[in-house]
Amino acid sequence: MGINTFGYEEIAVSNVAVGLTPSKIDPFNTGRAVAFITVKGAAVCFRYDGGMPTNATANYLEPGDTLLLNNIAKLKNFLAISRDGGSALLGVNYEWEV
Repeated sequence: MGINTFGYEEIAVSNVAVGLTPSKIDPFNTGRAVAFITVKGAAVCFRYDGGMPTNATANYLEPGDTLLLNNIAKLKNFLAISRDGGSALLGVNYEWEV
């Protein structure tokens, strides 16, 4: 078994919550997609339970931190917002196990 990377995107994050691009989440309908996210530039707050994050949400990532979203529901529900008002950039690698 191995990991197959099938996509990448960079997402700008500021003071409005943003999610992952729907067409990139599981374009081959495998049902096994995961996302490996790296934060650059500024801290972000996030949620993946379907709720809306705020800049006071306890789940946060600092620049250089990474997050693994390991199922389709988490990928579809993921939202991030800037924690301190700065501009962040999320580097998102989309993968699945083959």
